[in-house]
Amino acid sequence: MSLLVTYSISADIVAGTVNLESLHTSVNDSALVTGFTGIRRDTDDLHIFGTSIADVNALDTLIADHDAEPLAELKARRYQEIDERTGELIAAGFTYDSVVFSLSANAQTNWIGLKQAADLALLTYPFGVSTKADAEYFLDDDTDVNNFYATGLGTKVAHLASGRALRNQIIAATTKAEVDAIVDER
Repeated sequence: MSLLVTYSISADIVAGTVNLESLHTSVNDSALVTGFTGIRRDTDDLHIFGTSIADVNALDTLIADHDAEPLAELKARRYQEIDERTGELIAAGFTYDSVVFSLSANAQTNWIGLKQAADLALLTYPFGVSTKADAEYFLDDDTDVNNFYATGLGTKVAHLASGRALRNQIIAATTKAEVDAIVDER
């Protein structure tokens, strides 16, 4: 095993970080290093070992362009961030008649039941429901219940759709720069 070349992580790699396993795979798969036996890291230095280098400029470019976070991992991380933000928006609830109501899983079940009870003419009005601040709010009639339910459902659907639109942009992205340009401003 012969030391062929040494690179500085901070000076020679654009991203300034390294994933040794990923870089090892990239160098090995590139066939730029004949008899490639591995990479060793010493603090900021990367030492490439093998028999010879087939194309020094191509190896320099491969090392410079190395990114510690592959595109697939970046996309997966961004999907998770979008899903978490979507969950936060849903957890914030919905506003009806300037009052905030919960969109927790339990509340959604209750709102579905409320809508079904109104559809079956089982409610007596005014009908009280709890606000997110634990106050009581009164719905006046079936139309009020329908509007209340539609507002809650519409809010949830809008949050899910906005999250899906961001995820679709990330799916379509083919480079890290394209992924990084997608900002969740919800």
